[in-house]
Amino acid sequence: MKICLINPPTVNDINRLELPLNLIILASILKKNNYEVDILDLNLFTLLKEIPNDSAFWDKALSKIFEKNPDIIGFTTITSNLMIVVELARRIKERNSSIKIVLGGPQATLMHKEILQHYQFID
Repeated sequence: MKICLINPPTVNDINRLELPLNLIILASILKKNNYEVDILDLNLFTLLKEIPNDSAFWDKALSKIFEKNPDIIGFTTITSNLMIVVELARRIKERNSSIKIVLGGPQATLMHKEILQHYQFID
């Protein structure tokens, strides 16, 4: 089973690079339990301009995600990236409905009922 953990870009006035320690810790635990895990830092790719922060973002980001050929995708969420995560999840499910999509992080934890109620494509 291949798992891809994604650190999405944030939408705010301050572009900053932060190490996704939460995903690194989770990946370490999963690897110790014999799961194949990749971390995809879309925030880093946008800050380095490898993925543009314009209308081409969606296709470029999805291309990087599908390169990993995941069975499960896990997104970390905060308030400033929730709608990016939701849109990525929707587009992923449109292309491959068999991929399981899970959310973690503060925003998903606080709003889990609302997210699952409004966004049927999130597992």
